[in-house]
Amino acid sequence: MKLFTIFIFVLATHYRFGTACKDNRVVIINQLGPGILLTYDCYYKNPDVHAGKYTLKFNKWHDMEFKDAQMTFVKKTITCNFKYDKYYYDFRAYREAAFGRCGALRSYAARKDGIYFRRSYQKPWEFKFHWNVG
Repeated sequence: MKLFTIFIFVLATHYRFGTACKDNRVVIINQLGPGILLTYDCYYKNPDVHAGKYTLKFNKWHDMEFKDAQMTFVKKTITCNFKYDKYYYDFRAYREAAFGRCGALRSYAARKDGIYFRRSYQKPWEFKFHWNVG
């Protein structure tokens, strides 16, 4: 009986008592400065999909919304390449959790000194990556 109770609790917690699961988001923002364009290219893996190549003007943003599978052993990942002038950086922007997430945010801001990251709009930006030169 204890195992059954635990199973029901885990199941109910996981599916949030029947509420809809909000989309997860990867948000990309250009904070490089006026007149500087950010070019980025993102790819999904599992399934393999090219999300597109985009160019963002200063203070503009773009987001990708998607859902995680609720239970999976093959995790979806999103890999992005940021470029401006002679600078670039490739990184994993998102990795799916084993039991799926609802409403997860991964936000990246490109600035001249590097790439910044945050998981919540209420939190400050944190420095994440230095640019590569090439």
